[in-house]
Amino acid sequence: MSRRRGLWQHEHGFTLAEVMITIVIMGIVFAIASATWFSVVESRRVDSATNQVAADLRLAHSSAINRLGTAKVIFSNTGSTVACNGVAADYCVIKPVGAGSDSVPGHLPDQTVVNSPNLLADPGGGTTSTIEFAADGSAKALGPLGAVGGVTDNCPPGTPVGVPRIQIASDDGNPAHCITFTAATSQIEID
Repeated sequence: MSRRRGLWQHEHGFTLAEVMITIVIMGIVFAIASATWFSVVESRRVDSATNQVAADLRLAHSSAINRLGTAKVIFSNTGSTVACNGVAADYCVIKPVGAGSDSVPGHLPDQTVVNSPNLLADPGGGTTSTIEFAADGSAKALGPLGAVGGVTDNCPPGTPVGVPRIQIASDDGNPAHCITFTAATSQIEID
C-alpha cells in the first residue's frame, strides 16, 4: 500500500485559477474568431450576389444581341422587390424569345439587397428602374440618371454621375459592391 501512495504523491492537477484563466483565454480567442468568421461569410454573400447580378446583366446583353431584340433588367429603386412573372423578386430579367419575351425573376442570397442609387424612376413614375439592352449592343437606363433622394451608395468616388450603376450590399449597407457599365458598349465592371 505504501508503494501505491508513493506513485500518487508526484501527481499534480491544475489549480482552479489555471483552469479559469484557460477558459477566459479560450473565450477571447473564440469571440475574435467568430467575429472574423461572420464578416467573411457576409462578404462572401455580397460577392456572390454581385456576381449573380453581373451575370444576369451579361445574359440580358447577349440575349439582346443574339436574338436581335430588346432585353431589360428591372430593379427597384427603393430597395424593395419587383413583380416578375407574377413572383416577387429582387430584380427581373426580360429576354427576347421568338416573337415575345421571357421574364426570369432574380433572387439574391438572404441578407443582401440590390439598389439602383443613381437610376431614377422609369418614365411614368413608379418605384422601378430599368436598364435596356438593344440589339446593337448598346445599353441605356430608361429613367434619368441622378441621385435618388435619401439613398446613398458605396460606389467608388471617381464614378462619373452619368454612368449607370447598381449597388449590391448586405442588409446594413456594408460590405457593398457597385456594378457600373458603359452605355455605348455595355461593358460591365464590378468595383
